[in-house]
Amino acid sequence: MQKIFFTVIILFIFCYAYGQDEILHVPKFHLQSNKIVYYDTVFVDTTTNSHQQLLENVHEWYSHTYETSDDRLLIDNSDAGLISGTGTVNFKKHKGDYRDLLFTIDILIGNGFYTYKIYNLYGYDNGTKFYYSDMYSEELYPTPKPRWPKTISTYKLYNVDVSVNEIIANLKSGIIKKWR
Repeated sequence: MQKIFFTVIILFIFCYAYGQDEILHVPKFHLQSNKIVYYDTVFVDTTTNSHQQLLENVHEWYSHTYETSDDRLLIDNSDAGLISGTGTVNFKKHKGDYRDLLFTIDILIGNGFYTYKIYNLYGYDNGTKFYYSDMYSEELYPTPKPRWPKTISTYKLYNVDVSVNEIIANLKSGIIKKWR
């Protein structure tokens, strides 16, 4: 009886572990000009978040989150309420040599709202730059000789979506945070 119980437990663990890879799926991305883009307009309470306060908070959020020698503001036009910069998310090395997600983020501040756009999502494959939208395109339109194995592209695209959604959540909390 113990052998049967032990065998069933081992079989259950094996099936559960094997099934974990099956949970990952390629998310449905929004494309603009065949490139992956995340964007939204978020409305905020103007009684606690003035235009100037939102602008200061975006600067604080960006400098605490991304300002390094590799990630920097490209446009800082406070008069127009436009901030544009680059960012990097480092992945743990897993299933291939795809380690980083690099991107551009634009934030436009208005009275009572802000709009963000995250785009130009790319990484490096053995030293060669590639866009995640090209990887996604291979998922949508399979080719006889894909550049990336299905398991790697599924894993990477899933992680890109998770990472960008974490960036968005971080932005949404950071833009209304009282930094000082």
